[in-house]
Amino acid sequence: MTLLTVALLVTLAGTARAAPGKEVKGIDISGIDVTDHLEKLSESRYPKEENQANRDSVRDYIADRMQYYGLHVEQQKFNTTVNKDEKGITSEQIQVEGTNVIGIQRAVTKSPGGVIVVGADYDSNGVSDPMFRNGAGLAALLEVARLYTVNEAWSGRYAANYTTVFVAFDINTKLHQASPGQPGGHFFIREWLWPFIDHNVTFFGGAVILDSIMNVNYNDNSQTLSNEFQNLFPEMQTRVEEGGNKGDFLAMVSMGNKDDTVKLRDQFSGNYNKARKAERFRLEDMQLRNGMAFDTIVQQFVKSENIHFWTFKDENEKTVLLPAILLTDTATFRTDPASTCASVPCRPKDLLTEDRIEFVDKTVEATVHFLFSRQATLLPEQPSAASSLQSSFLTVAMVCLARLYM
Repeated sequence: MTLLTVALLVTLAGTARAAPGKEVKGIDISGIDVTDHLEKLSESRYPKEENQANRDSVRDYIADRMQYYGLHVEQQKFNTTVNKDEKGITSEQIQVEGTNVIGIQRAVTKSPGGVIVVGADYDSNGVSDPMFRNGAGLAALLEVARLYTVNEAWSGRYAANYTTVFVAFDINTKLHQASPGQPGGHFFIREWLWPFIDHNVTFFGGAVILDSIMNVNYNDNSQTLSNEFQNLFPEMQTRVEEGGNKGDFLAMVSMGNKDDTVKLRDQFSGNYNKARKAERFRLEDMQLRNGMAFDTIVQQFVKSENIHFWTFKDENEKTVLLPAILLTDTATFRTDPASTCASVPCRPKDLLTEDRIEFVDKTVEATVHFLFSRQATLLPEQPSAASSLQSSFLTVAMVCLARLYM
């Protein structure tokens, strides 16, 4: 059979509707697989010379995956300054080039709340396990992008109303030890996103930042809270303590109570709670307020890329609060995942437990449903007679082509 025939058969087969997998309201969420991505993310991606080959490989992998999913891919270059020593023991600084990888599913952009961003860091800080911070966030980002495009662009079930942007941020210096330069999120918002939404906050619906989302722990006393936590989040403190101080929750952190922020977190939490159903873990809603004392745990939350949305200043140096939520397992305030390993050092496969993968999968599922609830419209079902006719026609065409060239 010729290559042309194979291509025709594949094309015809692709137009037929596949047998449904796991679906909710027409969205196929079967086959979530973050482990395939995580296997490529176990090595350090701290921006220094000895890690450059791995960094290049991961960057190319992200771009290739996004392009394969059907997104329009752009790579945004920027220069920043980092500490050459990732542990911060010495103070030598080096200039490095970073690359934000951006995948765009374009529809209507200039509409109130039209543009949604889903983002995650793809570098690592050289101290935390690179699969946890932030391989898991990147793996989730890629799966969200895949499932969104499969259901929107390829299945024929949905039509995109608004533009969705998936971004893998590079070089988050705020999570590095003593690195003074601006991080990738800063450059993305100032030099890419703000012009993209025509310098108009009205067109921006919000960002979901996936940062450290895999470390779930059901053991008692696996979760630490800061000294001031009781004053900041008293109800959450009570729930955690009554539950045995377990690290069994995902925190959703937001800033302020503007209408766009309230809408963003309410829609995400609603979809997350539907997705998790009777799972042992839960979502904790942590709402920060202007003027709140930033104790140690809150300081951890404002080192992720969400902070650049909350503190953005436009070309007139006017602060524009862009709505964003951070999803986090609280990182260093939860028992180190390596402490559960039988071998030293930990093998990647020992870290990827069923509980942890399930924890990430539910975040992927919730984020996909969140996107469809805001960004797309469910199309009417095709009449059964038309579907049968189309299926019969495609079957006959494929058989005829196969016989002709075999």
